[in-house]
Amino acid sequence: MEILKEKSCAISIRRAVPNDLRWIIPELRTFSNFYGTKKNLFEENQETIDSLLGVITDHVFIIAEKNGEGIGFICGLINPHIYNRSFKILTELFWWVNEQNRNSKAGLMLLKEFINTGKENADWITFGLMETTPVKEKSILKYGFKKMETNFLMEV
Repeated sequence: MEILKEKSCAISIRRAVPNDLRWIIPELRTFSNFYGTKKNLFEENQETIDSLLGVITDHVFIIAEKNGEGIGFICGLINPHIYNRSFKILTELFWWVNEQNRNSKAGLMLLKEFINTGKENADWITFGLMETTPVKEKSILKYGFKKMETNFLMEV
C-alpha cells in the first residue's frame, strides 16, 4: 500500500474492514446523490449492509485516508467470467473521493491500488466512468485499459 506526502498531510491507502461501514455508509449516501438518478442508488437497509460486508471481506474495497480520516474509496467484485469460468474479472462497482479532496492524489492512489489488486488476483479488470466524473478517459487509458464498450442507462 502506498503513502503519499502532500502539503504536510499523508494520504494512505488500505483495505477496508467491517468497522469502516460507519464512515462508508454516509459517504455512499453522498455518492448516491452525486449519481443523480431518479431512484436513490443507495438504500440503507440490512441487506445492503450485508452486501457491503461481503464485498469488504470477499472482494475488493480499498479506502484512502488523510490524517487517519477516510476521504475516498474504490470497490469491485472478483468473479469468474460468465462465459469462460477459467478466468477471473475484477469489476469496478464504484470509485469515490469526497469533494474537498478531489484535487489530491487520493483518486489516483486508489486507482493504482485497484489495478495492482486486479493484476494479482484477476485476469481482466473492467472499469467504468460516469459521464459527470472529473476523471478524463485518457487518464484511465494510460494505465493500460482499452475502451471496449460504452455504457448507457435508461431510467424507466
